[in-house]
Amino acid sequence: MDTKAYDKIPGDANLDGTLDISDATEIQRHCATFITLGKIASHLADVNRDGTISIEDATKVQRILADLD
Repeated sequence: MDTKAYDKIPGDANLDGTLDISDATEIQRHCATFITLGKIASHLADVNRDGTISIEDATKVQRILADLD
């Protein structure tokens, strides 16, 4: 894995340097196969670190944003 991924925010799937609802949307779009995330974005999108990008990761981002996690 490119070491640049480790300088980024977990969940920042759109790589804009912030964690917001657009990251959850990007993860959802990837899950629905509307887009394909690149290597770094994929690493960051796997928020729960289970090795798979899923709706659970999008939900985790939403929970973090709502201060529930």
